[in-house]
Amino acid sequence: MSNISLIIEERAAPIGQFMVGRLLPFRQKRMVGPFIYMDRMGPVSMTENENFDVLPHPHIGLSTLTYLFEGSIMHRDTMGNKTEIRPGEVNRMMPANSGEKQNLCPYPNPKSKTLNYNMMEKKPEIRTKRLLMRKIRDYDLDHVFSGLSHPDVTKYYGVRFESIEATREQMSWFAHLEKDGTGIWWAICLAENGQFIGAGGFNNLSKQHRKAEVGLWLLPEYWGKGYMQEAMPAICEYGFSRLNLHRIEGFVETENSASKKALDKMGFTHEGTMKDCEMKDGKFISLDVYAIFEQKP
Repeated sequence: MSNISLIIEERAAPIGQFMVGRLLPFRQKRMVGPFIYMDRMGPVSMTENENFDVLPHPHIGLSTLTYLFEGSIMHRDTMGNKTEIRPGEVNRMMPANSGEKQNLCPYPNPKSKTLNYNMMEKKPEIRTKRLLMRKIRDYDLDHVFSGLSHPDVTKYYGVRFESIEATREQMSWFAHLEKDGTGIWWAICLAENGQFIGAGGFNNLSKQHRKAEVGLWLLPEYWGKGYMQEAMPAICEYGFSRLNLHRIEGFVETENSASKKALDKMGFTHEGTMKDCEMKDGKFISLDVYAIFEQKP
């Protein structure tokens, strides 16, 4: 029997150029003061000397303690107070005027010529009109399992998992793509509330040949809403403009007519079919090869 009586899930909302996930206060455990707020903010990609305003959010008007896991930033509130926020330290911020914006900018490490900030240039977010594509984190495990254990998702997908524990293999795969420099995948979320709806990105990336394989999947409840057609072009644009790719290729099971039609509409070219090239569930399957290329000016 578990001793866990309550699991608190964060409530995500945008407050400018990044998301904030609020853990406390929790609606099922409301009380009358003193109030304690616990937020998870970011990640966000910034360059040195770049800054942006943070929209008004509930903790303004209160003194705050901030713990930064990685990187260093300079916080400046509307009263002119500046605080260097360092990793591994608890930093007290002065209260800002209620309802006003605050400002954040990366703070360079004085011992280094490079900016020390979490995920800077490693995994910036991708935003579209309705979507936010962010770093895949450990707490996405349940969502990834929901997708990659669903028969409708895995019918034409290369992997399938039967348990949460087994799905950790996929989470390790995501992490090693970046570590090894062989790809990059994002969690695809709704911009309005941060809800996880799928994942997509690049693998088998070759810097030498300037090419990579693109992949994407969505939870079934978000099919038919145009999210794939919104996410895929944005991912490809990132590949061309930020990863310096020349060729982006996709491999689709020959029987997956819906995905093939979608790639056709997004400008991919069908290059041919690799017959009986892989084994799946004890049977040979064929893969159709699609590709799209950078547009030269």
